[in-house]
Amino acid sequence: MKKVSKEQIDYLFDYTRKKRVRYYEIQLELVDHLASAIEEKWEQQPELSFEKALQQVYDGFGIYGFAKIVQEKEQAFIRYWRNKALGILKEQLLFPMVLRTVSLTMLIFSALLFSESPRWITISLLAVMFGMAIISVAHNLMNRKKLQKYLSISTGFGLGGAFMSVFFSSFQYLPSLVIKYGVQHPALLFGFAVFMCFSLMLCYVLFIRIPQLAILEVEQKYHFA
Repeated sequence: MKKVSKEQIDYLFDYTRKKRVRYYEIQLELVDHLASAIEEKWEQQPELSFEKALQQVYDGFGIYGFAKIVQEKEQAFIRYWRNKALGILKEQLLFPMVLRTVSLTMLIFSALLFSESPRWITISLLAVMFGMAIISVAHNLMNRKKLQKYLSISTGFGLGGAFMSVFFSSFQYLPSLVIKYGVQHPALLFGFAVFMCFSLMLCYVLFIRIPQLAILEVEQKYHFA
């Protein structure tokens, strides 16, 4: 039975790129599928040319071509990294990590309760979160080529970017309200401390940890450094 040659495999990679499949993971999966489907065509029709067999296989994807597969893969990776982030956050509530979480919450609560300038405590915490966001942006720029090539890395980094605007907009009024009424209502201040602790952990996971894991997983899977 005829087999797809190495040169034809290279052509299939180029073919998927021309069909606007930019990410290597999807290209790899599609090339494997196309090559197998072409060889099945040849088994039934040995005289069929490579180009005609490829066109027949591609026509089987319908009017949208590879677009549906690309969309499904993007959504799958988004769900993967979202679940990974939730898993890391859940670990912070389990022993022994919960001890660190409680300690950080109490530290923030005490600083807000006893400080003469709780506003500056809040501003400092926000500055730390903003700093993590800046690190994420810098990491994006440093890994721009990998972001453009690998969907796993692109969605891993993108999770923090999508969260960033929504997250920081929530701080427009909340800190001033808590600072205004929190000293008279320690329970409110403690709730804010819990919220700030969770926010710090969430920023770390989305802006630092998930991008690190995304690059590490791709490096291990495709053996590059």
